[in-house]
Amino acid sequence: MTRSLESQISDALIEICHNSNKEFTGLGIIFYKSLNNLPYLTLHEKKLPSELCFSDLIKTLLKISDYSSPYHDGFHFIDVQTMEITHISQYISPSVELINDLGLEAIIPCGAREMTAFLTSKINGILYVGLISSDKIIKIFKNGIDIYKQVKV
Repeated sequence: MTRSLESQISDALIEICHNSNKEFTGLGIIFYKSLNNLPYLTLHEKKLPSELCFSDLIKTLLKISDYSSPYHDGFHFIDVQTMEITHISQYISPSVELINDLGLEAIIPCGAREMTAFLTSKINGILYVGLISSDKIIKIFKNGIDIYKQVKV
């Protein structure tokens, strides 16, 4: 029996939390089918660094989420069709026009990373946005809804 994508994502985020150390900065992951509607730009060189082992998703995300990593800032992108990291350390800029009065009350007060995840999850082609805060609170957004939350793994 195959696990749902949502289950795979939550399991991966929990595993990252369990294996992270005190230098963990938190992370944001965009799980996408298409990036055509997402405004973004890289915070580093466009080529993925060869020193990272992209075949091991968890290991790579842990390594780049360490405070000493130059790639710990921004969001990282995973193509859901291959479940591979395609972009790391990206600045994303979802439109504030995506806000509707119906869902905003459920998320505020919140920080910039969480608001960015909330808005980004409403963009066509983006299936999920997963967050882990530096204090290991996990959230997953889908279509502007916080569909998963686990506090202090």
